[in-house]
Amino acid sequence: VAANAAYLQASLFTSVVAFGVAGMAILIGVLFGLIGLGMKDVDERVAELTDSA
Repeated sequence: VAANAAYLQASLFTSVVAFGVAGMAILIGVLFGLIGLGMKDVDERVAELTDSA
């Protein structure tokens, strides 16, 4: 059964949006991970400074 053009266009648009949302979720996860590592590093440096003082 041949699908009409409007259905194919809507299906492609939905797929593109879904991949975009998935990519955004991955990037946000990586960003939060990097922020967490940065906060951990700052905490360790502050602990070193307060221990040596």
